[in-house]
Amino acid sequence: MAKRKDKKTNGNGAKGGKMGRFRALLTLFFMVVAAVVFLPSTIVFLITMLPTFVAVIVDKTPQKALTLTVGALNLAGMIPAWLLLWQNGQTVETALDIGTNHMSLIVAYGAAGFGWVIYQNVTPFVSGIIVRRTERRMRQIENRMQAMREKWGHEVTGAANHSTARHE
Repeated sequence: MAKRKDKKTNGNGAKGGKMGRFRALLTLFFMVVAAVVFLPSTIVFLITMLPTFVAVIVDKTPQKALTLTVGALNLAGMIPAWLLLWQNGQTVETALDIGTNHMSLIVAYGAAGFGWVIYQNVTPFVSGIIVRRTERRMRQIENRMQAMREKWGHEVTGAANHSTARHE
């Protein structure tokens, strides 16, 4: 007889269902409230973090290395605009002025662009290092196997010799 799954769990013993949806909706509600309360900061954040949103859409890898690289540098590049907003007053007009300021956008988007460059160049560089290291290790193993064959004979390889095998 098959066991019935408890509707209050997701099969792994963790609570899911209505309670999980409630938490997600509650979190979304508080995020929307915070975005409205801090609307000028939200405006500057959304305008200057556009390259990160594009990276989230484009990055299909499970590790999300592109998103992390672009996002981290984009966040670093948008901080001067955010500080400028805090210094000049948190108004929607100031936020839109900063969001359309060429220098603020150049700094934020330039930092994100640098993140794309790092991702595009570091990944092949690191993979090349790993390939060379693996090839060197394989050569070392081959050399050790050759030394063992010279010392102990061909039988040490474990390869079956069909001419000496007994057939029963």
